[in-house]
Amino acid sequence: MNARYKALRQEQDTLRADARTILQAIESENREMTADELAADEARHARLGEIEAAIARLDRLSTDASTSPSIGVADKPVYSDLGTQLADVMVASNRDHADIRGREKALSRLAAVQAAATGAGETSGSEGGYLVQTDVAAGLLERTYSLGEVLSRCTRIPIGPNANGVKIPAVSESSRAAGSRYGGIRCYWVEEAGEITATQPKFRQIELALHKVAGLVYATEELLADTAALASFVNRRFPEELTFTVENTLIHGTGVGQPLGILNSGATVSVAAETSQVAATVMAANILKMWSRMWARSRANAVWFINQDVEPQLHQLYIAIMNIGATNNVGGFQTPIVNFDQNGQARIFGRPVVPVEYCSTLGTVGDVILADMSQYLVADKGGIKSAASMHVRFVYDEMAFRFTYRVDGQPEWNSALTPAQGSNTQSPFITLATRS
Repeated sequence: MNARYKALRQEQDTLRADARTILQAIESENREMTADELAADEARHARLGEIEAAIARLDRLSTDASTSPSIGVADKPVYSDLGTQLADVMVASNRDHADIRGREKALSRLAAVQAAATGAGETSGSEGGYLVQTDVAAGLLERTYSLGEVLSRCTRIPIGPNANGVKIPAVSESSRAAGSRYGGIRCYWVEEAGEITATQPKFRQIELALHKVAGLVYATEELLADTAALASFVNRRFPEELTFTVENTLIHGTGVGQPLGILNSGATVSVAAETSQVAATVMAANILKMWSRMWARSRANAVWFINQDVEPQLHQLYIAIMNIGATNNVGGFQTPIVNFDQNGQARIFGRPVVPVEYCSTLGTVGDVILADMSQYLVADKGGIKSAASMHVRFVYDEMAFRFTYRVDGQPEWNSALTPAQGSNTQSPFITLATRS
């Protein structure tokens, strides 16, 4: 029953995270829900009702079956906050702790969390490492995703217990020419009783194998003495650093021991600089051509990620509009490339312009990225593991807490797409080549 309960809770957390992602999107873009989003919302709401009913039944059954208090699905969380658990991690990790009884109690509480998270017998206490309590771990990850301008827009795939990754079947499609669409599916016009030509579609496999990202948080003895302050400090700083590390890799990652970043993906289209374009500049023609290479179906989800140094260039770009009947644009006027909505959000072709630290410096590949991050897959395993060491910063009277998180990611596309008509490839990921 415990495994079933955990699976239901995990699914519930995933559905709620999906709902928050949609809510953030429609609020930031100041729009109504699309038809697909409405349909998905109805299905999500119905499924959440089923899950809540199933959890209630399990809780009731567990209560009816229990004759004495024990760790089970109906129990309250062992820890009320992260700071208290980290204090126990510190005590449990110190084999020379003076309060032997206190260390035993800390070990017992941490073992209860470990057993609830992974099943009895599968602990790492001997290594000084413990899984953060499930609800606390979920909170840390939710904050990481909510902070992230890039992560929050990706398609997230939670990995369940006893798995280190996921393999996803996908259609192998790099061209929209006849015979190549959807990996080789093709339709024909035929006469009555005419023979239909057989087709054989091709498939490929997307494999996400979890990699480990680790971070250190230092806490003074004074901070450790105040578990509420410690919880506030870690809840604020760790998600910020984890967000930066993961999102930076989603842009620049090599795919070796880490996620594959957009800039290194075979699916990314790079738009060439204009002839005689001055170094470290952005021109209106660059932006127009980038938009023309964005896969049409991805335009509704696309976002312009930019290095903040690009902003002065963008705000000076205009498109010339010629009056009907005018010659050489005499009497014409210009319209700016960048517009602002009622909330002050900068937009290009109606899509948000989002400055992020991960974009490259002005004039180099990655300073402007047009991307539909829903076409980027992120797989993660929800348990955050924590461990403590008094030795790393001993002379500074600080405790070091290590957090590890397992995640992988890559674009759903493995190559750009050649359209049915024309030769300019298209993709959900567009960059601008170096201007030098």
